[in-house]
Amino acid sequence: MFKFIKGLFVSEPEAPAPANLVLFTPNDGSWDPKQVRRLFDAGLGRLHVQVRKDWERRHYEQFLRAIPEVFWPRIVLGEEPELVEAHGLGGFQMHPGDMVSAASRCTPANASRAAGPSKPS
Repeated sequence: MFKFIKGLFVSEPEAPAPANLVLFTPNDGSWDPKQVRRLFDAGLGRLHVQVRKDWERRHYEQFLRAIPEVFWPRIVLGEEPELVEAHGLGGFQMHPGDMVSAASRCTPANASRAAGPSKPS
């Protein structure tokens, strides 16, 4: 009984969809976090949040706070790469001419891969 009650309050995907199934949000704002939660609960593999010209960083942060953290690794943002790194999101979209700082590419987790093979002494 407890497991049933707990299941009513905890968002976990019933059966995740393939990782290559991606839904792009519309640019016009005709979606909201409740819809996104329902999609993830139904097994959506990945959500690409497209750039919203009327949104600032705080709007993306509000959106993320409305989504359970368990789904954050499956969210890709069309902008705000700092939020992606800070919240452990699934990635961000790069546009022609975008630059990524060396600090964000070389984290402790991937520094050895970025440096390449070590030379024998």
